Amino acid sequence: MLSATRQLVSTPQSLRHNLARTPLPGPRPNRKTQDDGTNLPSLWNHQLNPSRTNLAEPGTNLESGAIACSAPKAAIRYSEQMFGRLFLMIGRLVASSILLGGIAFTARAQTVLGVFAHPDDEVYWGTGALLAKYAQEGYSVHIATVTLGQIGVTTFANIPAGAELGAARAEELRCSAEALGIQPAIAYGFFDQALTTTVVMDEFARKLRQTINQVKPDVIITHGPDGLSGHIDHRITNVITTQVFQERERLQHHPKRLYYLVYPETRIPLASGATDGRKQYNTATDLYITTEIDARAGDAAADKSLECHKSQMTPAAMETMKRLRKTTLSSIVYLRLAMTDGPWPSGKETTLFEP
Repeated sequence: MLSATRQLVSTPQSLRHNLARTPLPGPRPNRKTQDDGTNLPSLWNHQLNPSRTNLAEPGTNLESGAIACSAPKAAIRYSEQMFGRLFLMIGRLVASSILLGGIAFTARAQTVLGVFAHPDDEVYWGTGALLAKYAQEGYSVHIATVTLGQIGVTTFANIPAGAELGAARAEELRCSAEALGIQPAIAYGFFDQALTTTVVMDEFARKLRQTINQVKPDVIITHGPDGLSGHIDHRITNVITTQVFQERERLQHHPKRLYYLVYPETRIPLASGATDGRKQYNTATDLYITTEIDARAGDAAADKSLECHKSQMTPAAMETMKRLRKTTLSSIVYLRLAMTDGPWPSGKETTLFEP
């Protein structure tokens, strides 16, 4: 088309004058005229072609491209009809998109952010099924992982501590997020079990504020103060996440709710050989559990996610964690609402959001 234009422009002045005076043909007699947007005149049938004498627009200044006001009325009507139908079709497509997709977008605009200490915490404790469930329902689901678990050495994986293990676990985290069907994981990259200094905790808080302002979550889920396993990184993650949530003046975006992941004491068996009532994991008295969510819809995705973490679990250990989630906990995710800017629930919640 560009080359044709150049040829036409290079045509002698007299011929260009004659071409410019050639009237533009009107619509073909047999063309349908109903304005339904389905029989638009082809825009591409009028590409410039120097071998045809009816292609120069009437009143067109070929050097400047400007349309002269003296164009014949027939050409103007034809152009209006052609472009009017085009814009009608575009308008209908936009309207259809709004009707078909806009309602879902409005209803699913809410966002979940999980904040966890290590790669595998997003799924190991049963939370993965919950994250997958909400992703499947159209919510925007994100996770922020504080460390890369660089000292979580296992004999069966035989990966040395430090950068090499951290890189392996970062890849496992990527695999896990993909399996859950959520947004790519945000990894802060702090060193495993090195979160307890003031400098590191302040930097952790700064990064989390940045994540909250960018992701704009409505709900945040993190470890409880017990850390379930009692791991120090789980407990520090709880402390910093709680601090950041409650310091609202330092946030541009204000999440509505903060939840802690908990295990109910009535569902977790005693630790092997325990004589003091100690459970296999730290638990919460059922009275303090505010939220119980059926996450069976996310079980299959959580199973795939768990299998990504090969440096941390043998196949047998993976099956044990699957049984804990599906059998011991009956695919229910238990949470404790820690803070909210809305009314406190009057009874047990069964969803993170208003139905």
